This record gives sequence, structure tokens and C-alpha cells, in this order.
Amino acid sequence: MKNLLYPIGLLALSLATACGSPEGELEPVDTGLAVDALLIGARDVSNRPGFAGSWESETASAPIGQSSNPTWFAGYNAGDPRFTSFINVGGGHEDRLVCRGTSQMSFSNDGAGTWSRTRLDVPTGTAVLWGDPAMTTFQNTVYYGALQIPNDRFDAEVGRVGFNGCLRFSDAPGTTFPEKMGDINALAGACIRSGINLSSGTWNCFRNGNDFFDGGSLASTASFVYAAYNNVTRKTVALYRGTGSTGFTPVATPAPGGVNSHVLIKAIGGTLYMAFATGMRISLMKFDEAGNLWTTLEVASDFNRRFAPLKDGRVIRLRGFEIGLLHKAGGADVAVFWQRQVGSTNFTTLRGAICNSSLVCNFSTSLQPPNSSNNFMPSIASAIVNKPGAPTTYRHVISYWSDQSQTNTIAMRFAVFDGVTFNAQWAGGENVSPCLIKPDYFGDYDASMVRGNQLSAPRVSRLLTDSSGGACDSRDYRAFPHHVSELPLVTF
Repeated sequence: MKNLLYPIGLLALSLATACGSPEGELEPVDTGLAVDALLIGARDVSNRPGFAGSWESETASAPIGQSSNPTWFAGYNAGDPRFTSFINVGGGHEDRLVCRGTSQMSFSNDGAGTWSRTRLDVPTGTAVLWGDPAMTTFQNTVYYGALQIPNDRFDAEVGRVGFNGCLRFSDAPGTTFPEKMGDINALAGACIRSGINLSSGTWNCFRNGNDFFDGGSLASTASFVYAAYNNVTRKTVALYRGTGSTGFTPVATPAPGGVNSHVLIKAIGGTLYMAFATGMRISLMKFDEAGNLWTTLEVASDFNRRFAPLKDGRVIRLRGFEIGLLHKAGGADVAVFWQRQVGSTNFTTLRGAICNSSLVCNFSTSLQPPNSSNNFMPSIASAIVNKPGAPTTYRHVISYWSDQSQTNTIAMRFAVFDGVTFNAQWAGGENVSPCLIKPDYFGDYDASMVRGNQLSAPRVSRLLTDSSGGACDSRDYRAFPHHVSELPLVTF
């Protein structure tokens, strides 16, 4: 059957601006896909019974509660048909109308044994919650961050290129409405929600004037929650720290100018690790809270692929690198994996570095998958295994999409590694054809989870954009199917 999508034209605008559905209400989008249209073996995270997702992608995760059996939270971008609508402008293009109140900030939690879904409404002073999810846990509280369009920036842009009180975005050639997705004239700063269950909690929003922040990464030490962004306006790192009760303030860093990537952070104890790219170079920085001391190391000079050219000729645009903590006795190492071009071929693959707390790193060439395919979008997990009568062991997993041995599909691969070997294998599920938002978007990044950590058989899984279950409907600002699933990878 033909997909029944959002209403088109002025009818859509009137529906979007006149009313909004209650938070958490199922949105009236019938794509004709089955309820269980998921990757084989996957669990439905975005949980929209009877409906398939539109632009549900880019995942973040955080646990709360008992370390061995916590409630997991998953944050993700999700299109908001309550206050967003579309106009067919011909030529295969459609414009997007984004009205005040739009929130692409959705999350799910599995506290009841299955994933349940909630959308957060915009806080006071914010017109739009845009996306780029980030999560962490601090003192038994979940922190969930996303980019924002403040009221004053929304009003200014509506006055410049607005349409009946809403922002109008267009990618059509020769458009009268030149706004683009993530337009730097509207976005300014970010908002962080904190709470035990996130449905209720505290908002903290912050900005640096009208500077455009991109990306978003949260991490917590023993004392603070840190939030990191790329200040695109100034091409540098924007780092903040605080708590839900104190608010967030800027932290000065010795990071250079020329930052042109997301800024990623991880933390353990009183130490913060931060990674970002300037051109083809990736820097890893360590911040010691006790000594207020920064240390910097360049870990890569061959970060030359922020996309993956698939074998069927399509190209996927990506963040292109990842940072993760690898647990060990007495602390943790930090791993960085990045995408790179394989010699003179057109393949994109991964390379890794594992660094100790003194930033002494292992760059073994065995820390990369085969070079005869495209391997991209890495995600890192680390499990602590406590089997009865046996010493504690530590197992590390990197997962990634790959088109190895495929012609027009991709599948999830993963490797269990110890810093010396990299034995890649196919994950559960099946091969899928990624459904892209025109022309190249499939989500920039994904999060991993460890269930039963510190028990005898921890289970590692990955949150991901799931395009299985139906024919792809690819548009300028949305794609179907595009929902979030949890795919199990390995049990130790």
C-alpha cells in the first residue's frame, strides 16, 4: 500500500501549529510496515506499536541503578509530527516546516522489562530541541543532552526566512527558503535534562552568545558532569561542567582552533578524556581534575574518511571516529578508533589506538578489520566478567557496520579484542539495505550497552538505526523505515 505520511501543505501547517499530541502519545504515521519489522534478533527500542519510525537515529545510552542489573536509558533523534510538517515542492523535493515546540529529543527505558518510549517537551526559553543526543549517569541520576534553538534565535530566523510563524527548511535548488538542517543562524547552545527517570527532572540550558554548537557528548567524573561540543562558529571545543542542581559553566581548555568534528568525552574517577579532529588529525586530551592539568597527544594523522562509499554506489556521511574506556584491574585504558581510506582503494576501514592513563599508546595494525570492504561507524563497549571460582577478566568489544562480501547491503560486525588481536565476526541479524535521508544520512553515531556487567555472563549489545522490514522511502528530511533497535552482539 502507499505510505500514509504527514499531511502536506497548509493543512499540515495548521495541524502542526494548532495542537500538539500529549507527551508520549503515538503519532499518526502509518507506513504499512508490520509491528515486528525489525532486524532478526533485535529488540524494539523506539517502541511505536503499529508504526515504523521516521528519522529515528543517532543513539546514546546510560544505566541507572544496580551496576549488575540497571535500568537502561536510550536517547535518540526522532522526528516530531506534532509541530513539524512537510510541503511537496516538486522535483522529488519537500520543504520542512519546524514550528515552536518541536522536540526531536526522545528516549526509551527498559525498567519494566521492555523498552518504553517518551518524548521530552521543550523547556522554558527554548523553542526547539534539535537532537544530537548525549547521555551519562551521575550520582544515580541520568543526564540527557541535546542541541537547542532558543526562543530569541527562533524569532530572529522566523523574521528573516520564516513561513507563517515557523522555520521553513529547503534543500530544493533555487529555493526562497535557504535554511538547512542544523542551520547555524538558529541553533545556539544546548539543553540537559537530569532526573531519576527523565520524565520528571531538571532542565539546564546554556549557550555562548549565538554560537552554533554541534554534536554533544556527556561524561561524569566523581565530582562533575561534563558536556562537550564543537563550537562551529569559533571552530574550537566548547566544554562545560556542573550538576543538575548547580547548573553548567564553561571550562577552559588548551584545545587548538580548527576543530572540525564532534568532540567526544569519557571519564573515570577524577580523569576526563576528550577526543576531537582538526583536519585529518585526531587529538586525545586528558584532564586531571585534582591537578587541574591537561595533557595532549596526537593519536591519528590519517583520519581521512568521514563517509563510507558503499559497493552499490551510495555514500553514507558519518562522524567517523569513537572513543571508549577499556576496563582493567585498577582503572581503565582509553581506546580511539577512526575511519581511514585503505591505500589507493576506495574502501573505508577502521584503525585503532589503545592508550594507558599516561597516554602511551599501542597502534598495532592488528587493531583493524579486513581492508577489502567498507567498515564504518564504530562503537566501543567494555565488560567486566566475574565467573565463580575464577579471577576477574575484562573483555572489550568494538562493533561497526560493514558491507564485506555484500553488493548493496550492510550488516553489523563486531570484534572482541585485548589490544593485540582483532577477530571480526558477523553479529546476529541479517543484511539490510540502509535507508538514507537524502542524500547520505543514516545517523552519525551509535551507543553500546553491557547488560549483567560484573556478573558471570555479561551481554554486549548495540543500539542502532534499523532499516529492515520494508521498502525504503527516502526523502530530503526523513526516511522510512528508520527506527531504533537493540541488537545483541555477544555474551561472555
